[in-house]
Amino acid sequence: MGTRRGRAGTGRGRGRDGIWREKEAQDPSKTGTARKRSSGDAGFEDNNGTELLDTASSPLKPVAEEDSRDKAEPNAKKQLLLEAPISASVALMEVKSKEYIFDRLKEVIEEVGSKNVVQVITDNASNCKSAGLKIEGHYKNIFWTPCVVHTLNLAMKDICDPKNNEGDNAELTWIKEAGEDAFYIKNYIMNHGMRLSMFNVFSKLKFLAIAETRFASLHIMLKRLMLIKSSLEKMVLSDEWNNYKEDDLEKEATVKQMILNEVWWGKIKFILSFTEPIYSMIRAADTDKSCLHLIYEMWDTMIEKVKVAIYRGER
Repeated sequence: MGTRRGRAGTGRGRGRDGIWREKEAQDPSKTGTARKRSSGDAGFEDNNGTELLDTASSPLKPVAEEDSRDKAEPNAKKQLLLEAPISASVALMEVKSKEYIFDRLKEVIEEVGSKNVVQVITDNASNCKSAGLKIEGHYKNIFWTPCVVHTLNLAMKDICDPKNNEGDNAELTWIKEAGEDAFYIKNYIMNHGMRLSMFNVFSKLKFLAIAETRFASLHIMLKRLMLIKSSLEKMVLSDEWNNYKEDDLEKEATVKQMILNEVWWGKIKFILSFTEPIYSMIRAADTDKSCLHLIYEMWDTMIEKVKVAIYRGER
């Protein structure tokens, strides 16, 4: 029989799995013979070898707490509960380390043979980049290459959402401002029930709800905005739009002014012209199919298309 410990007369006991359960109250004086533990606690042992501890001398303890008897007879499940969070936190710290990533890559390379490996590809996170460069230094015949999709996505973010206004970034602020205006129009219409109802009357297409973490989210948003441009213009010129005065009139005037501003739409069209080649390559490379042999040619073609679009837009 397994060992149960608990308070005599309380109706609770703990099984071999360490879980407290309800049980019938037992009278130690009738079911067992008294004996003393080495620690001085009063206890009783029944005919089946089940030990019951006296209430006054042996209070209940949490599952995670170990006494001297637990140390003598370790509980495997209890040790697992104690060790698992520590192991998980240590593993989490290791995953973020460049040394950890390098060691894992090295293990795989040694398993298949370094002569059979030509290239290692990771994303552009600093720890992955450092690990890739260490692989290049360790194996002279292996090259590290950053993920094309991740690289292009970072490029799109730097173009459409520069982190500061210093250096060349100062020339990109108009792109960020145009994107913020586009989201302002979308949010204004989507967050006002009557305006949204009017929009649904004039447009068969809907606004897209795009997560900010999605690759080239701004490009996707602006592309849809260009497709519904005529519907937006018809909506803000309609009697329904102009006669409705129940919401913020200042915001309504701002939205209407931007929608009817051809200069603003020209900026949107220009942004789409030079981000479209980048977005197209992201879609082509973001696949499970083998396309590494096409990447370099696609990259050169993309760069040329971006240059042409910028040259035509700035003339």
